[in-house]
Amino acid sequence: MGKVILLLLVLSMQCVSVFAQQQLIINGNVQITIPEELKFSSQKDRKDSTFLAESGGKPSLSYRVASDSITDNEIPAYTDDLLKLAKSESKNYEYLDDGIHLQDGKNIGYIKFSGKEGRRTYFYYTFFISVDNKPLILKFSCPFKQWNKWEPEVEKIAKSLRIIK
Repeated sequence: MGKVILLLLVLSMQCVSVFAQQQLIINGNVQITIPEELKFSSQKDRKDSTFLAESGGKPSLSYRVASDSITDNEIPAYTDDLLKLAKSESKNYEYLDDGIHLQDGKNIGYIKFSGKEGRRTYFYYTFFISVDNKPLILKFSCPFKQWNKWEPEVEKIAKSLRIIK
């Protein structure tokens, strides 16, 4: 009996440590929790995105603030608009799911799809929230064969978003 309790304690401690990296982004206005496996990369800027985590062809997470003006109440319509745009622009992407997470009274829109880049297929999870009436867009990607592992983890990341102001 004692060994079972010890095993459960060890397992519960491991589960807690998986999501130990809380980060502040957007000048400290937004808090996000990132799994340790993603290896926080000290916010490396690349073109129009800032990478929170990356490791070669493995999972990566980036964000950017778009120039559109959008309120929290407009997130559902914004999700629909982005989905229409994604479906019309590329035949390389396959739609998987979309919707809205409600977190602390704020709408977090998301779109899930798969797509090919060269010979490889990837799983993409894009999610967004209104911060100061601008959309904060976060993009996660990983090899498609890792989809089942990462999808629930990315949903936790999306639901961890908190506006601090």
